[in-house]
Amino acid sequence: HHAYAMTPDDVVLNILPLFHVGGLNIQPLPALLLGGHVVIHDGFDPAEVLAAIHRHHVTQITVVPTILGALLAHPALCDADLSSLRMIAIGSTDVPVALIEAMHERGIAVVQVYGATETSPTAIYQTADIAFGTVGSIGHAGTACEVRIVGPDGKEMPTGEVGEIWVRGDNILTRYWNNEPASTASITNGWFHTGDMARVDSDGLYWFADRLKHVIISGGENIYPAELERVLSDFDGLAEFAIVGRADSRWGQVPVVVAVRHGTACQEDDVLAHFNGRIARFKHPKDVVFVEALPRNALGKIVAAEVRALLG
Repeated sequence: HHAYAMTPDDVVLNILPLFHVGGLNIQPLPALLLGGHVVIHDGFDPAEVLAAIHRHHVTQITVVPTILGALLAHPALCDADLSSLRMIAIGSTDVPVALIEAMHERGIAVVQVYGATETSPTAIYQTADIAFGTVGSIGHAGTACEVRIVGPDGKEMPTGEVGEIWVRGDNILTRYWNNEPASTASITNGWFHTGDMARVDSDGLYWFADRLKHVIISGGENIYPAELERVLSDFDGLAEFAIVGRADSRWGQVPVVVAVRHGTACQEDDVLAHFNGRIARFKHPKDVVFVEALPRNALGKIVAAEVRALLG
């Protein structure tokens, strides 16, 4: 209610998967708790979504940048009646400012929300009353949350300096089920270490900087390089490899295989075909880059940041 100024008169259109905490919790459940309406859309087709907004007099919708970009690029947008739509919530990854401004030009507030499954799901968010004047910010700490920006030494960073986002509150996980090592590594005195980097300004607004963890965020979905690397581990054509995220204008990031050939016969198509039928299609790497050697540290571990640098 606080984040979206939601009332029983609101109509929420949900196009995100309900198995995802964002699809279930960001707008649909709050709307139902307030006595509002929720329209469940089966799948995503830009023209159908634009038509549904008009047909159902939708007032609020939650998207990821990939979806918003597709809506803005679709020819049907020119004639779409979006007069009922007053707010778009967006998150899951870094949001291009151009997407936000394109909707602001139509008078529709775009509010950024930040969180994770572990934060149920929002910890930081903009509100509609500040959205037009704070473009690029992810907003203030949520009403149920405390937020800190923490340096590598565990101490709070000064205003304006980038550090890791730590959050604490009643909506934050208490532990990972059946995984004490992960709980110990990620939670300190109730503070959850998000693995994401940001800075906070003198007005208490948070500004996302980068992701600390190696997870690839593609089209709003998490893709874990280790999972892809396990699939590729029984492929004989590569001597060594790593999978990292590469920036992509449509998806935010896409997974890319950076590899050293075992011999000379291996081709890009051979590597990509190895994932067919073995892992969900949206997780498939989109490209293969062959190199002479992969960067490693003194312990022999592949250095992911340096691998990403090889992609330019």
